[in-house]
Amino acid sequence: MRVAWQDHLHFEAQRAHYAWDQGNRSGPGRLHLRHVDLQQLSLEGGYLHRSLWHGCNAQDAHLAGSGLEEAELRECNLRGANLALADMDRIRLTHVDLSDATLDLAHLDAAELEHVDLTGARMTRVTLDGARLHDVTLVGARLVDVRLDHAVLRRCNLAGADLSRTHPLPRFKERCTAAHARFESCDLRGADLRGLTLLDTELVDCQLAGVRGVPRLAGPCRVHARDVDGAWLLSTWQHAQE
Repeated sequence: MRVAWQDHLHFEAQRAHYAWDQGNRSGPGRLHLRHVDLQQLSLEGGYLHRSLWHGCNAQDAHLAGSGLEEAELRECNLRGANLALADMDRIRLTHVDLSDATLDLAHLDAAELEHVDLTGARMTRVTLDGARLHDVTLVGARLVDVRLDHAVLRRCNLAGADLSRTHPLPRFKERCTAAHARFESCDLRGADLRGLTLLDTELVDCQLAGVRGVPRLAGPCRVHARDVDGAWLLSTWQHAQE
């Protein structure tokens, strides 16, 4: 049975959580949301760092600019939620539905995502440096100008995802990069890699048939595909640089 958000996110509860977080982070006060109905909630810029969520329904919630650093979300529904510009560094997401959500310009550095559905999500200029993504679905997601440096993606489905680079790239020259990243057993069929910078990047045991665009090779890379000749594909990309 879900409970109303007012029982958990009233002013006193938020103030107590802030005091807990700014103090020694022990004892009562930490915000713990269990099976709370947050559907269509408006809490832009909310202070939710290190909060705990379990079994919550936040479908279509307005959380743009909210602080969710080191928060932990398990078995939650955030389908269609607006998390643009959210600070989600080191967040832990497990069995979370974020399909059709908006995460443009959000930060998820060193985040841990497992069994997360991001189908059709809008993630333009999202930052995922050092993130760990396991069994994450990103089918058709818009990841234009993404940062994936040092990220590890295992068994992720990026079929038809857009990881291309904006031309010209506005202001952020370091965008659209997957340097030192590792894609392991990922589905990248039909994904757009146009302009994505690869440097010491590994694509191991991946499906790459129908990959669109030519990535920018800034250094050595390793490509081993299940469905195409990885050496041939890498050579094709190398020749396109010339």
